[in-house]
Amino acid sequence: MTLTLTLPPDVKTVGAGNNLVDEPLLRLNGAAEQTVGCPEGKGTVTCSSNEPLAPGASVTFVFRLLAGPKSQSGTMTATTDSAPPLRINIPVTITPKK
Repeated sequence: MTLTLTLPPDVKTVGAGNNLVDEPLLRLNGAAEQTVGCPEGKGTVTCSSNEPLAPGASVTFVFRLLAGPKSQSGTMTATTDSAPPLRINIPVTITPKK
């Protein structure tokens, strides 16, 4: 299973294992063998699971996002390589830290 995430301008993924300043507001904890820490990148980031996905099974892709100083609210698009392909538009709201 492969998931591709298209990010708004000046928003990037920081990759698995990178620490941010604050604790995350939301944790997406899937089964350890079905959780994939996705790589760093900007623009379009692709993440793949190493294991084939069995019928009825699931995988959790973890993208850690960081909004830059010039980022603005917008939309991320997630697409899969599944049959049929899945496309999801995700609204993103950027709130400057005070």
